[in-house]
Amino acid sequence: MSLLQEETVISDLKRMIAELSERPELEHLLDMEQSILENGIDSMRVIQLVVMIEGRYNIAFDDDELTLDNFSTLRSIRDKIFAKFEVTP
Repeated sequence: MSLLQEETVISDLKRMIAELSERPELEHLLDMEQSILENGIDSMRVIQLVVMIEGRYNIAFDDDELTLDNFSTLRSIRDKIFAKFEVTP
């Protein structure tokens, strides 16, 4: 993915997280290392986020990938998405 696509992925993720947490300000405030779990995303919302990501990018995560560590920050989520496309950010 190019830089522009990476920025699009991050923007999409921020929008999804802000929507799921019902905190629209997160779309502009969340940084790459902040825990989404500390910003209104609980384990049920992580599953909703995974479903949204899978639908948006037409990918599927294996059961062993579905850990909170893999979906705890924008960076970790971005890395999982890029790994599905076999691209290094």
